[in-house]
Amino acid sequence: MATAHSLFTLKEASYLQSLPAVKRVTATRITYEESFKVECVR
Repeated sequence: MATAHSLFTLKEASYLQSLPAVKRVTATRITYEESFKVECVR
């Protein structure tokens, strides 16, 4: 699992990208779909 100072592995990034709540994954960051963010706040 990635920590604050490490990169996501290809396997981790691929899994994260497959989740409906995830818009984009880079080696160090996850960007969530707007609908997911709105639901979290609601």
